[in-house]
Amino acid sequence: MYGLEKTGDLSAETKELLDKPRCGVPDSQPRGGPEQIRARRYAHSGLKWEKKDLTYRFLSYTNDLPVHDQRDAIEKAFKVWSDVTPLTFTEVHSGAADIYLKFAIFDHGDGYPFDGESGTLAHAFFPDPYLRGLEGDAHFDDYETFTAHTDQGINLFIVAAHEFGHSLGLGHSTDLTALMAPFYSGYKENFRLPYDDQLAIQLLYAFAVILTGSKPYDPSEDEPENAPPPAATLPPPKPGDDRCTKVYDAIASIRGEIFLFKGSNFWRMRVLGQPMQNYPQKINIFFKELPKNIDAAYERFDNTIMFFKGTEYWEYDDLDPKPGFPKPISELGLPNEIDAALPWGYTGKTYFFKGKKYWRYDEYNKQVDEGYPKFIREGWNGVPGNLFAAFRHYDGYSYSTYFLKYRRYWRYDEARGKVDVGYPRIFDVDWMGCAVGTLEDLEGSEGQEGEYGVLGSSTTEKNQNSAISFNKLNIVLTSILLVTSALVLSI
Repeated sequence: MYGLEKTGDLSAETKELLDKPRCGVPDSQPRGGPEQIRARRYAHSGLKWEKKDLTYRFLSYTNDLPVHDQRDAIEKAFKVWSDVTPLTFTEVHSGAADIYLKFAIFDHGDGYPFDGESGTLAHAFFPDPYLRGLEGDAHFDDYETFTAHTDQGINLFIVAAHEFGHSLGLGHSTDLTALMAPFYSGYKENFRLPYDDQLAIQLLYAFAVILTGSKPYDPSEDEPENAPPPAATLPPPKPGDDRCTKVYDAIASIRGEIFLFKGSNFWRMRVLGQPMQNYPQKINIFFKELPKNIDAAYERFDNTIMFFKGTEYWEYDDLDPKPGFPKPISELGLPNEIDAALPWGYTGKTYFFKGKKYWRYDEYNKQVDEGYPKFIREGWNGVPGNLFAAFRHYDGYSYSTYFLKYRRYWRYDEARGKVDVGYPRIFDVDWMGCAVGTLEDLEGSEGQEGEYGVLGSSTTEKNQNSAISFNKLNIVLTSILLVTSALVLSI
């Protein structure tokens, strides 16, 4: 979802997206994590057709459109995918077909009833032979008003093209500009399949350049490798704005924005390095009843916003806590006083970090995956222990994962499976428009080199001022200066 613009109430943008019609296929896939890294936002179901020439057949039509308009829309929708792969789609009028199309209402025999006007528009089944005759089929809710060649009603071509992505094995993308995003995007004249979707289907069927002779344009190829983020453009902080002091308690991507929590305040940004004006705001005014100094936050695959502090966790529907919360973290099988939480797109997997270790949690089965916890050094090459925050950010081309500790941050390249060259950098300088600061501001960010990487404060310590540690550092440096003629400090 897009934004939470108005303090205490849902914004018009958020309400609009909450109310948008959408696909009935769940926003989840059974895979994900650093063991299966990708740089794009698309998702594969793990299923695909084992042949390239496919047939389809109408089992029923809607009364909203002439039959020839429906057939044209469906033909165009299949062509969206055949244009970028060697797949072919041929309509048949009798006998068996690979993909069956049906317009129906409410319970229509597949175990997934429709919900009437608006809400779910359609659903499709992955090409799974265990579905016993439903594999690849697409069903459309006939309570909707389907149209062609117009932005009025629900455009059949756009809905069908999306559903056929599922019929071919694609899941939902977390890129809201992609065809495979879960929300209905509306009629688009001269529609062109976005890059994220092209790459997804070509990689799924391993056709790509060799077999198709064409490659989707990748804007990221024009970007300098390992380029640092653009410098923040905010004016210097005003009195009371402590974005450049202490450290952040938690950072999370929520409704497509980055939320930064510190003490009793929070900031928001939609563009990297450009925090919104009129912030910070008080946490408990925006998120009702939420305490200050939270340990971790993230948006779950089902759009529930999760908060963790100490021994408890909260679930929020937008700005309001769900009834019965907070609950003990122990109920989840996770440790108390979590350092950071990192959801992995729509896979249903969330990574929790504490000290030197991390846990992978299955949101569907509501349990920690077997074999966890593991040491951070085993799954996240170059990432330190004792983190303060972790989040993922989409820069318009690909995802990167960011890890924070004190004022320093590490950018993790999901495609290469390691921290980018040139990191760590100073987070509030790159992202929040702050000055570099003094030596004592930067020291302590590194922590202490230990067996499992860079070690720093405990979870409890991360919510406290680090002045004691800095004072000790100053004493040590002063002593060294007394016995040496010069000292070169490298930060």
